[in-house]
Amino acid sequence: MSAFVEKFKLQSSLIFLAPLWIFVRITPLRLQFSSGRQWGRCLKSFKGKTHHTTSKNLEICFPHLSKKKRNSLLHKTYKSLGMALMETLMSWWLPNKRLQSLLTLHGKEHLDKALETQGVMLISPHFITLELVGRLLTQHLEFAVMYRPQKIKILDRIIFHYRKKHYADIIPRDDIRKMVKILKNKKIVWYAPDSDHGVKNSVFAPFFGIPTATVTGTSRIAKMANAKIIPCFFYRKKDKPGYDLYFHPPCENFPSDDLFEDASRINQLLQTAILKSPEEYLWQYKRFKTRPAGETRFY
Repeated sequence: MSAFVEKFKLQSSLIFLAPLWIFVRITPLRLQFSSGRQWGRCLKSFKGKTHHTTSKNLEICFPHLSKKKRNSLLHKTYKSLGMALMETLMSWWLPNKRLQSLLTLHGKEHLDKALETQGVMLISPHFITLELVGRLLTQHLEFAVMYRPQKIKILDRIIFHYRKKHYADIIPRDDIRKMVKILKNKKIVWYAPDSDHGVKNSVFAPFFGIPTATVTGTSRIAKMANAKIIPCFFYRKKDKPGYDLYFHPPCENFPSDDLFEDASRINQLLQTAILKSPEEYLWQYKRFKTRPAGETRFY
């Protein structure tokens, strides 16, 4: 009965998205991306909490930019966010046939070699293209992903349904035991370590020059599972619809015995990746919400 009720709730939720489903299924990709950019322009016009968070993040991470250049980056960020909303719908509803040519892999030999002997944690920042790139990568690899329930129940129901459909496994954010087990079986877990989980199990490591609450789980899990850490970064192609995904060599001498140094090293890797295409990062997230004792809040 419970399964029937869940299915009914899911289908009821999807009915409201039917017009978007039709649009995504029949519209050429270039037009979908163009529509996404228009959505982004509309989103930028709402001057609410999200707009404040985005503006504040750009202000503190790019203090060297003039106000004019930061406003330009803000505009690009919102256009990129609108595209990401469209990309998310594409990741849910487009068949493999329409998606298979969109992803170009680079450096996969690093991943293949590591998997011969160990499990692998693919680490990436929260790029807003993650939903679609993740779906595209499932056509090449089997891997598990972490999942944090959404506050909006309808949205959570839909997102979880499609992630469960496309990925090898779904790991609740706090289920470290399951993650370690998968890695010990020489499999892949895709993990984004740039989330603010508060003070517990975190250190304040530099990120864009700001002391930032950074999870120590990357080090602890890698040590428990004897797993390799492979940076995995991805970007939209500039000349046509599509994405380039880069597997980098495994992090050497990781983890160390110093959680702060490990966290700083991971943050530097993520920062370097973000700076290659800053408008593709999730600046709408309150990355700097947790502050060291005595510091003024940013948000």
